[in-house]
Amino acid sequence: SGLSDSEIEKMVNDAKKNESVDKEKKEKIDILNQAEHLVYEAEKNLKEHGDLIGQNKEEAAKKFGKEQVQIWRRSYDIPPPGGESLKMTCERTLPYFERITSKSLEDDSIIIAAHGNSIRAIVMKLLDYAPDQILKTEIGWCEPWIFTFKNNKITNFEILKVKDKSDSNLPVFPNFK
Repeated sequence: SGLSDSEIEKMVNDAKKNESVDKEKKEKIDILNQAEHLVYEAEKNLKEHGDLIGQNKEEAAKKFGKEQVQIWRRSYDIPPPGGESLKMTCERTLPYFERITSKSLEDDSIIIAAHGNSIRAIVMKLLDYAPDQILKTEIGWCEPWIFTFKNNKITNFEILKVKDKSDSNLPVFPNFK
C-alpha cells in the first residue's frame, strides 16, 4: 500500500476513536431510509385505499353530502369511508416522526415534507395542540413552516409565504420564549 506500519496503526486507532460517531451516523441514515420507505408506502396506500381518493371536495359533496364531507375534513376521530381520521394518522405517523427527530435534532438540519393529515399530526405534536386547536389550523398550500430547535426545544417558528398573503392560519400563534 505504500504506507508505513506506524501510518497504518494511526489510521486503525483513528477509526477506533470514531467508531461510536460512525455508528450513530449509520443509525441516523437507517432511520432516514425507513422514512423514505414510509413515504413510498403512504403513496402506495393512497392509490389503493380510501373511497374519496381522486375526488375533489365538490365531487365528494355531491356523492356523500356537503355536511358529511365537512365532518370528515374537520373531525379528529371520524374517518372517511376507507380512509383515516386525523387521530388514526397521528397514531401511525408520530412514532416515526419522533424516532427521526430524536436522532436528528441534536446537530442536524432536517426537512420533513408531508401534507394533509400527516403534516397536521406533526404540527399538532410540535405546537402541543389539542384536537380542537388543530382542527382550527389551516396549513397553507406549499407554504413551508420552519421550526428552529435548540437543545431539543423549539426556539423559533415562521411560515414562509409564497404569495402576498399567507393561506395559513393558527388559532393560537406559538410563543417559544
